[in-house]
Amino acid sequence: MIVADFEPVSLNDYPGKVSAVVFISGCNLLCRFCYNRELVLKKLVKDKTEDFFEYLILNKIKYVAITGGEPLFHPHILDFFEKLKKLGVSIKLDTNGFSYAKFKKALEKSLLNYVAMDVKGFSDEDIRFITRKNYRFRDFLKSYELLKSYDIPFELRITMWKDFDKEDLLHFLSFVDRNDKIILQKPIFDKPFLDKRFASFVRNVDFERNIKIFQECFSNVVVRNFV
Repeated sequence: MIVADFEPVSLNDYPGKVSAVVFISGCNLLCRFCYNRELVLKKLVKDKTEDFFEYLILNKIKYVAITGGEPLFHPHILDFFEKLKKLGVSIKLDTNGFSYAKFKKALEKSLLNYVAMDVKGFSDEDIRFITRKNYRFRDFLKSYELLKSYDIPFELRITMWKDFDKEDLLHFLSFVDRNDKIILQKPIFDKPFLDKRFASFVRNVDFERNIKIFQECFSNVVVRNFV
């Protein structure tokens, strides 16, 4: 299975474009605040790949945002990218930055046109806690530095799952560019978290305070999912 589901039209997922959105099943993380349980745990059993390509070709879709789960976790994702490129499709990839080898190949083959990379935390401890996997900050940084070496527009997405200290951001800022596009978003409370007990913790986060701190440290901060 490649395509677990797809959204025919989106005005929000590919910056500046009207796109289709593809959801890829499976993930290498178990983020506590994740609300895509069916995708992460591979509980969507119907393969909609043929339906998607039929829709894509019939409607001459030229922009596709690919998300998950973690798209790069899928063993055949590079073939999927290449098939889209042969159809003249511009690809926006959502990734957590922890699948370096496939990410590198996708960039080397010029398969990606826009990248949204998640920042799960600014320390090894935070990353391990929130993802429940043994990744480190340097693993994210390796993918970030690779991405910066290519002339591809990108954004760094941060879900505000805790109250971040300014010291956290200054540490982060010592590795990244203060002019990078930072996307701040609240967790989605409409669906159960992967860790159901975590919702009560996140509801106590001071989102307004977090936004202010990020705006003090970065020059290009965009806030989403904030009502």
